[in-house]
Amino acid sequence: MKYLFYIAPPFAAFAGDIMRELARKDPSAEFYAISAYGKREVQVLESRLGRPLDGWSEAMSKQQEWIKTPATDNDHTAFLARYGQEVFTRTLIADRFIAKGYVSGGTVKPHPEIDGALKNEKFGATNYVIGLYRFVDEIMDEVQPDLVFSYVVANSIAFSMAKSAEAHGVRFAQIKPARIGQRYIIDTSVKDSFSMVHSHIENLRTTDLKNQIFDQAREWLNDFREKKLQPEYHVENTRRMLSRKSWKVYAEAAFQIVNHGFRYALDRYEGRRKKIARALMRIRIEHRYKHDMRKYLGGTLPGTPFVYYPLHVDPEASTMVLAPYHTDQLSVIEGLSKALPPGELLVVKEHLPMVGRRPARFYARISAMHNVVLLGPLYNGVEVLKCSNSVVVITGTAGWEGLCLGIPVLVIGAAPYTLIGEGLCVEGNLAELSTALTRARCQPPASDEALVRYIQAIFDHSFEMPAKTIFGGYSEVPPEVTEQASAYIATHIEKLLGVER
Repeated sequence: MKYLFYIAPPFAAFAGDIMRELARKDPSAEFYAISAYGKREVQVLESRLGRPLDGWSEAMSKQQEWIKTPATDNDHTAFLARYGQEVFTRTLIADRFIAKGYVSGGTVKPHPEIDGALKNEKFGATNYVIGLYRFVDEIMDEVQPDLVFSYVVANSIAFSMAKSAEAHGVRFAQIKPARIGQRYIIDTSVKDSFSMVHSHIENLRTTDLKNQIFDQAREWLNDFREKKLQPEYHVENTRRMLSRKSWKVYAEAAFQIVNHGFRYALDRYEGRRKKIARALMRIRIEHRYKHDMRKYLGGTLPGTPFVYYPLHVDPEASTMVLAPYHTDQLSVIEGLSKALPPGELLVVKEHLPMVGRRPARFYARISAMHNVVLLGPLYNGVEVLKCSNSVVVITGTAGWEGLCLGIPVLVIGAAPYTLIGEGLCVEGNLAELSTALTRARCQPPASDEALVRYIQAIFDHSFEMPAKTIFGGYSEVPPEVTEQASAYIATHIEKLLGVER
């Protein structure tokens, strides 16, 4: 078997462990990689794999070349014939650097080389997409992998690998949070389709819910309702943000500015400019964090009926990949504000990692809407949800939590829990939010039967691991946990390829 992996700094060691497990099962397996940043990631991966990769290519260093290489009309025609307009558009939106104009509710790390190249090329973004797919397609043609694997699809490179695999008739897989505790799923789509879960739900429909195989699902649902459990990756994000020290952020950023400023004066290495710009951005974010928490995020829950909308991280796969036409959350909030009946309020709750990262006047614009209350990030989202009369999400976990609590749910984007088919309404047209909200409220709550079948299907097709395993902090995870996760993923990959051992 031949495997093509996408690797980035948080995933290099984990990728090596998964490959090692696959190699243990099949010593003749060949491993290839597209690396985000190059040799250092590959060295980490190979040290875990225990042997050199059979081939690898670096992607990020080629971005300027793709932007500067004009795409011809023939290139455009060939791309559209193979992939279509939808893939072109979604690839652009998935890239926070190339299409930063679509990032309206967050900040993008400075990238002077990319920004400069785009400024000088009128069709630089188009050139980039054509060049990216040419690069990935050439690797696919040369390697002819049996499976393409990415730890997440959160940028244009991983997205293009998934779409190229589809065009080549090759299986694709990625790791996705199941939104239940520390559980993760191997998904075969970029759309969070949870295809294995979907088919398993159908199989479970013929099984009596009194059967003991549903005990685990019933226990989780009861625990959630009693204890208001949040997904572990949410808890980990909150812990990490609250444990940081402002003085340490300022000190580390200042050191980076002085260090790289001095060295840039000596060697004129352009990469140092990017590091200086990012250090300055960290200082601005920390300053704005304090300002925004004090000025805008001190609201309290109203005593009148309200609709709950939790803000998404921006930029992030939840919008840039899964809801590419709803990346402007201010438009969503404005649409909801206009859709509410008299006497109701819209409560918008901030997401802790985003405080300080929103654009100037983002919170001021929300606060100026006559029927909107802006809540700070330290409120427990589930507690806010329980006080609401309905919840609206683009793709977020709050929609799943609302289903479990019997609260009407309106989903604007794509979310796997829509597989349940009860207790929610899906509407992507912002002009129809008023009627969609009414439809959602007229729906009976999701039945325990439907919820238990969905939860059990998740348990049957998922595995446990801490969030830091793929979101930074892999070295802090106990070896027995990473070994178990690697073994599960390797076994599941082989099952996708029809290999049974």
